[in-house]
Amino acid sequence: MNNFFAILFLLLISSFVYSQNEIKTNTLKTSDSLKVKIDTSKQKVSDIDAVIEYNSQDSVIFDIKSKKVHLYNNSELVYKDLKLNSGKITIDQETQILYAMGLPDTSGVEGKFYQLPLMFQGSEKYEGTLIADFYSAYNRLKLRILRCLVHLEREMRRCLLRDASKEYAQYHKVLKRIIQDARNLKTTRQKFAPAVYIRKVSLIRKRLLRWACREHENKNLKRLAQRIMKHATELLVFLEDPGVPADNNFAERMIRSHVIIRNRSFQNRSNAGAKAHETMMSLLHTLRLQEKNPLEFFRKAILRHSQ
Repeated sequence: MNNFFAILFLLLISSFVYSQNEIKTNTLKTSDSLKVKIDTSKQKVSDIDAVIEYNSQDSVIFDIKSKKVHLYNNSELVYKDLKLNSGKITIDQETQILYAMGLPDTSGVEGKFYQLPLMFQGSEKYEGTLIADFYSAYNRLKLRILRCLVHLEREMRRCLLRDASKEYAQYHKVLKRIIQDARNLKTTRQKFAPAVYIRKVSLIRKRLLRWACREHENKNLKRLAQRIMKHATELLVFLEDPGVPADNNFAERMIRSHVIIRNRSFQNRSNAGAKAHETMMSLLHTLRLQEKNPLEFFRKAILRHSQ
């Protein structure tokens, strides 16, 4: 997983504009008085009906060749009641996609970022959630993090296979039930009134903490309890936000086939090869999610690059 956090969403515009100008006529008068009709039905109509305002503390760079605009350092983009703040914002006119990401910390701490993306609509505030395993490098990121329940369950199963003690089997069963109840509550959220749902989430959180606070003698139970206590606020984020899943299975399924290809082909032989693989697979899966034809996209991209 890349050590940067990004928000990616489709713009509602057909091109990046500062304000929308409507065409008032369907004819063009030339010097020899010849009137030429313009087929306005074939012209692209922008969905923008208000001025897009943007600014940044450091710089605004227009890349005419690649049709991109880059905003650096404390960047801000405003359209109506939508506002996006981020360390870096890139507007791609060609693909109609906007990228927002944080800036790497220059203090020497590897993997640390600041000015992470925030989006506002009116009084609502939207933050991204990083779904991660328990790898310690993620602890440096100042993000809202959900620790994947599947990774916790895998560790529980590994311990069960190598630990035949009655103590572990007993408390493994209790923890497994708590996790399953949390998943069930997620799927039945709509059945409960908001106040009732909040109480049920609170009860599950208390049950999880009570399990972790027990004085366990078993070394495997101790390790699991320490992990749960350390990430207590990150394990049940999926119950607080309906848009967040309980695990990162979707992302892992997306990359699984390419990991297999990489391993069977004796890895990428160079950094350039790894970068090329990364770019191609990112484009391929993005196009599939957008229900676009990858072959047609790559054909056009190659022709445009050759020009």
